[in-house]
Amino acid sequence: MVYGKRWENVRSIQGYIDTLTNGQYPIEAQHTIEPMERAFEALMLMLRTVDSLDLADYQEAYDIDLLEQFPSQIEVLLQRGLAKIDNGRFYLTPEGMDVQNPILCDFLACWPEDAQ
Repeated sequence: MVYGKRWENVRSIQGYIDTLTNGQYPIEAQHTIEPMERAFEALMLMLRTVDSLDLADYQEAYDIDLLEQFPSQIEVLLQRGLAKIDNGRFYLTPEGMDVQNPILCDFLACWPEDAQ
């Protein structure tokens, strides 16, 4: 994703090669990624890393205070030992990493639809 857009390349290998051979970019489609979708993707990607998610940086970048927006979801994760908050960073524990897809689905189910 660059500048809020995502590109989809030509799917077939031969079509990809032919397009490049003709001096063109092998782009089949372009999609605009809305702000709330970018915010969720950032959450998803950051929770999958060992570096975790810096709550203040996330709020500054996406105007979403996760602790305020999702208090019950986060509290359940903390109580079940699936997540921790330490030094302003929110992260999944090893047990939470094992079930990260359902955790992310819970966040997505109540994700705000409106753009920032």
